[in-house]
Amino acid sequence: MDITIIGLGNMGFALYSKLKESKKYKLNLVDPKIDKILKSSKQNINVKTFKNFSDFLKVNEKKTLNIILAIKPNQLIRLKKELSLFTKKKLEEINLISIVAGVSVSALKNIFRTNNIIRAMPNTPSIVGVGMTGLYMPKNVSKQKKVLAQDVFSLLGKTLLLKSEKKVDAVTAISGSGPAYFFKVIEILTETGEKFGLSKKEALLLVTQTAAGSISLLEKSQESPATLRKKVTSPGGTTEAALKTFEKKLLTEAITAGVFEARDRSLAICSELDSVFNKKT
Repeated sequence: MDITIIGLGNMGFALYSKLKESKKYKLNLVDPKIDKILKSSKQNINVKTFKNFSDFLKVNEKKTLNIILAIKPNQLIRLKKELSLFTKKKLEEINLISIVAGVSVSALKNIFRTNNIIRAMPNTPSIVGVGMTGLYMPKNVSKQKKVLAQDVFSLLGKTLLLKSEKKVDAVTAISGSGPAYFFKVIEILTETGEKFGLSKKEALLLVTQTAAGSISLLEKSQESPATLRKKVTSPGGTTEAALKTFEKKLLTEAITAGVFEARDRSLAICSELDSVFNKKT
């Protein structure tokens, strides 16, 4: 099966790498900087490449095109101009999976003039195959196209099927931005370790292995995070002392407020972009 990836940033390249490894798909790559990207990647690339999507459409004779859109939102303006050169009949056969943050299905329909649109929100751990992707697949999308999307993103890690497009913003705030939250905690703990006299290397090893071990324990255990936390927390002990201080410093409130801000910003960006891309031209 043919799949064309438009945009080879971090996530687009991660998708390319995993799809190439699976050997199930015949790949096409589209990016204005494709030559520079492939040269710097130092990979043996044996796929068809194009510098723009209109060139790809002109030479492709297939009726059905499976497209993964992995570009930045502001690049959609140029892409819309490219697509305006083609007939609706040519475009309506496109099966589109978009990982463009903040751009709704309705806006994508206005640009691509197809009803076959799925939204995906992967996160950066997808680059190493342990990502989390939220998938919103409208009811009108066929089962075959939904299976394709699940197969593609299962190569990057785990997937969560969303029944409402509104939940994409929650996924953005929790798992899309989530790696940065964990990296920040790791930064703080590592810096604290250094204040105790540990070297940066020693502190980082302690913190990263503790984080990895805690996640592994949670995944393999049948118990909730709260139960596992309580098992580590002895009355009057060191852990309890730290947790009580976290409560006094309003850690829970700070994290919750921050994630809500991320969700609200996602909603605002989506609204701003929709106002641009839903304009009739």
